Amino acid sequence: MEIKSTIQDVFNLLSDEEIHKAFIKKRIIKIILGSSVIRALPSGTKPKLIACIESLPEFELSTIKSNAAFVEWHLLQVTQIEKCLESCDKKSKRFKKGQLFGHAVKVFNLYLSHLVLFSGFFNPSVVSRVKYYLQVPLDSKVFSAIRNENGLKVPKSIKALDKKSYQLIQNEIRYYANLTGVPSVYFDDFAWAGDQG
Repeated sequence: MEIKSTIQDVFNLLSDEEIHKAFIKKRIIKIILGSSVIRALPSGTKPKLIACIESLPEFELSTIKSNAAFVEWHLLQVTQIEKCLESCDKKSKRFKKGQLFGHAVKVFNLYLSHLVLFSGFFNPSVVSRVKYYLQVPLDSKVFSAIRNENGLKVPKSIKALDKKSYQLIQNEIRYYANLTGVPSVYFDDFAWAGDQG
């Protein structure tokens, strides 16, 4: 997409809602793919991952009316990101089969939470409904915050996260979030604010 040279031209471009939303998506993607997320992945992954995330149908969130429908849709999108990451890892072979699920789901959860909660991409009625479906981006900070929870088996790293352990952790966090009426994704705010690093 060509960027116009004058400020007036830029605002003429931004007055088109679809173009503005494309810029919002690109900005959010670049924010969430910072060095703390991308450093674990093979060199050259970032441009391919940006293209992959840009192609995801996040607009479908507007039509999702239940957590069950969200979970099904979510897994389809995570699978696309996981395939992208696997294709980027073909040369380095740093990851064994299944070890990229944790990274894929973290990237997608970061993207969705930023897009829904912080960007103005969706109208307020969609945000007020969908924020309760969003899932916590699991990482070492969240693992540290939940490690002492009775009966909850927490992996040592995101690389060890599989679909079963992921769902168990998300369900545990969601259970307590539902008791208070707070979106479970807010737990990520706590985990990062409480971190000493």
